[in-house]
Amino acid sequence: MGELKHCAKCGESKPLAAFYRDVSTNDGHRSTCHECDTARQRERRTRGKGDLRVTSGDLRKSPDVTPGPPGPPGDLQASGCALWVAVVAEWDLDAHELQLLHETARTVDLCDRLQVVLDDEGAMSESSQGVRVHPAAVELRQQRIVLARLLVALNLPSGEDGATARPARGVYSIRGGAG
Repeated sequence: MGELKHCAKCGESKPLAAFYRDVSTNDGHRSTCHECDTARQRERRTRGKGDLRVTSGDLRKSPDVTPGPPGPPGDLQASGCALWVAVVAEWDLDAHELQLLHETARTVDLCDRLQVVLDDEGAMSESSQGVRVHPAAVELRQQRIVLARLLVALNLPSGEDGATARPARGVYSIRGGAG
């Protein structure tokens, strides 16, 4: 029998053939066995899918099964999740719009965290140059500008009889588009 290697995940000693090759390691094999690698990859594929319970395999087996709205990504906090759920429940979004929504929700969460810092420490802070505006206040202002631009880029209807949002103005508009 060949050389044995200890799996870092399950703790079993297995022959080298039970490990995927990896030229970046000293012995040329991964530190986890085939079974542990496969289990980890399966877990990573299912993690972060939220309420989406229908897999592509289910769609192939049963064509009448339609997936519901995608659940919020796992990295979102309460405000970001609330925004995600509200928007996805109301509108059908394409993949690129879901990516924009994800960035918008992350920006909402960051604004919340910055606001907590400002509430705790105040808008002014001491520095070597005297009393200055707290850096979190400056960053919060910048993130609110980013949030406004992301919301404009999503171009969601305003809610008035399905009408789209009014046209963007100034730096927020996309130039050269048909309007």
